[in-house]
Amino acid sequence: MSRAYKQKKEPLPQLSIARLEQLRTLFVQKNWPIEEDVELSVFERFYKTLSMLNDSEQDFLIELTFKFDHIPLSDYLSFMKGSLQQLRNDAGIVNLLFVTCTPKEDVGSVKSSSTVLYQLKGTTIKQQVNLKPYVVIDNITRAPLYKIDKDTKIVLVDDFVGTGDTAVAAIDYIHELLPGITDNAQIVVFCIVALRQGIERLNGIGVKTYYAIERKKAISEEMKAESRDAANSLMHGIENRIKKLKPAYRFGYKGSEALVCLERCPNNTFPIYWLTKNVAPYER
Repeated sequence: MSRAYKQKKEPLPQLSIARLEQLRTLFVQKNWPIEEDVELSVFERFYKTLSMLNDSEQDFLIELTFKFDHIPLSDYLSFMKGSLQQLRNDAGIVNLLFVTCTPKEDVGSVKSSSTVLYQLKGTTIKQQVNLKPYVVIDNITRAPLYKIDKDTKIVLVDDFVGTGDTAVAAIDYIHELLPGITDNAQIVVFCIVALRQGIERLNGIGVKTYYAIERKKAISEEMKAESRDAANSLMHGIENRIKKLKPAYRFGYKGSEALVCLERCPNNTFPIYWLTKNVAPYER
């Protein structure tokens, strides 16, 4: 009889006992599992990430992570229900046309928006929220095949809105596909998590955003003014340890300063959480 052996893991770098206890406390308070014998252990990767940093940076990263939102795919539906109901209430009796928030250049590629749209096609959502009348379209290019008039509202679906770049590009593509849509008030964006800067950008072009969680920039907006200089200095030190970090991703894409991961981590999040391969806690 053959016998299977587990692949031997590389020994973890050393952290102090006190630091390890801080990390365990973080995971317990956030209700995150401390995984063992899995391919991707977030706990072990946090441990490895902390081991790259000095004491002050370790303290800062743990403190920052207490504000981190990690929403796995299994929790999407529970976060979606309230904002979906609000969208239906606000829309009245008009038909809702749900489609992925996809810019023209991304058509044909697999995007995280598809996982949110998939929830809208299942039976569970139909049992918990009355969205009728509505249609779910798998591909944005099929939108012109549907009767879209003034009694239709186009809902661009995504898991996350950051700077608003993707949503604005998707809105531009909707106008290209449907030249009869001349009023942005006929378009809304639906997501699970939205950054304040993205919400405000979409508001500026007349598009309302529906979301379960709203977040501001973690340092420059969320922290007290007297703490920001020290926090900026510490994060710059942390990011200087990341090899080949492009300027556009410092402090997250275009300086978004996000602290969020859904099924995958958006590049708007501080890169220490996702960029270092096989060390960063989350996948992108």
